[in-house]
Amino acid sequence: MDGKSQAIPEYLLILGTVLIILAATIALMLRARDIAVSTTNNNVKIVENRIRSYYGNSQ
Repeated sequence: MDGKSQAIPEYLLILGTVLIILAATIALMLRARDIAVSTTNNNVKIVENRIRSYYGNSQ
């Protein structure tokens, strides 16, 4: 009886831990993607500004 009553909380603990790690990993991946996208957009703007300043704004 003691073995079974111990097994259920153990599984719940393991499952909860796995879910928390999974959620944290997904959150970090989404955050990293947002940072990468914003960095890329900033780099594109910098290059566009350099081209405009080199060729002038006549285009």
